[in-house]
Amino acid sequence: MYGQGEAGADLVENLTYTVSDGIAIVDYKGQKIATTKIENDTFKASLDGTEENTASFTTKANPAPAKPETPVKPTDPEKPAEPTDPETPVENPFAGKTFYGTGYGSSYDICKLDFTSDLKATLTYYGLGEAGDDLVFNSTYTVSDGIATLDYQGDKVATTKIENDTFKVSKDGTEENTISFTTKANPAPTDPEKPVENPFAGKTFYGKIIGYSYDFWELNFTSDSEVTLTAYGAGETGADVVENLTYTVSDGIATIEFQGKNIKTTKIENDTFKLLSQDGTEEPVMSFTTEANPAPADPETPVEPTDPETPVENPFAGKTFYGTGYGSSYDICKLDFTSDLKATLTYYGLGEAGDDLVFNSTYTVSDGIATLDYQGDKVATTKIENDTFKVSKDGTEENTISFTRKANPAPAAEEQTEFTVTLDSYDPAKKIPVIKVIREITGLG
Repeated sequence: MYGQGEAGADLVENLTYTVSDGIAIVDYKGQKIATTKIENDTFKASLDGTEENTASFTTKANPAPAKPETPVKPTDPEKPAEPTDPETPVENPFAGKTFYGTGYGSSYDICKLDFTSDLKATLTYYGLGEAGDDLVFNSTYTVSDGIATLDYQGDKVATTKIENDTFKVSKDGTEENTISFTTKANPAPTDPEKPVENPFAGKTFYGKIIGYSYDFWELNFTSDSEVTLTAYGAGETGADVVENLTYTVSDGIATIEFQGKNIKTTKIENDTFKLLSQDGTEEPVMSFTTEANPAPADPETPVEPTDPETPVENPFAGKTFYGTGYGSSYDICKLDFTSDLKATLTYYGLGEAGDDLVFNSTYTVSDGIATLDYQGDKVATTKIENDTFKVSKDGTEENTISFTRKANPAPAAEEQTEFTVTLDSYDPAKKIPVIKVIREITGLG
């Protein structure tokens, strides 16, 4: 509790609580205090059920002003401003946000302004320190009617209101001394005379030959000038072939040096680009995208789509589903699908020692249906609808498992509180020690 300590310090207490039907019961100084249910990230708690002793809790902080002893006076002291709704907190559109400032004739950011929720701000001027490092000023600020007033080197400097995540600040009101702040950074280019954008750097793309349905290549652009090419299965023994290459970028197009030739790409659109032919005809020969589309498990039987530009869809890949069936009301198994057409089926607690039973399988996908190789049988799923599908070995309802993305684990076993004790025999003279032993074993009085 803020400021409730002996010297005005915060008062901190560690408590315990339980939850039942969405309501928390907090143990507080020997009392059981019940909350209301959470609605719109808000709930209430009361010590005695009266409105005056009720606290309203929400996930959004509403800190006290920096100087509670010095309230802000209204313009007309005879008519103090009273909020229409005393429950409505003072709005601070600056709190917790960072803005980047451009001005003084520059086309990129010259400074940064961080506002914290405790009415403090940090202004950072880029590269203005003695050694070319950043210059940092710590300040306080107040907010009134959507305008922030900063204490800056002894002056009171007011902002404009925020509109479209943008506001302005001027020390003397002139346009040439005005800085425009926005939440979107606009950093200075490495070479301010000729900025170079590189949309490839740091990204990995997967490529298929136009007319085929799965990936053959991978291009990993590791830096602004280096790229690693991996050709899947192109080695002598079917291993991948890896080559480290260099590239340049101009106007959004990459030129890769490969085996003595310069191979150009198209520009990236929707995370996709094409690799142009080496013969100078400018015809695209490969299509690259950031989403991998690996070859099927059996490379001798490639799947060719009707439209070679349309990749085969696999709605199962990379997802985990949980299965309920055989009369159970909670999950009895889990099915993990990987992107390389492999799947792992885990049955909970069916091992010899009560541990989980795990089966590794492969699967294929056709027309939205997965067919799994399960213990020598081909078992087909239904199509996924609303993140749910079904599987049955023999087509009967009683042998059907329903799989969904949302786990429904078995409830925890209830702790035993009643015991039946049987004594084969005992010495009547030692009846009391026997009772003591039973109490010790069971933990009961």
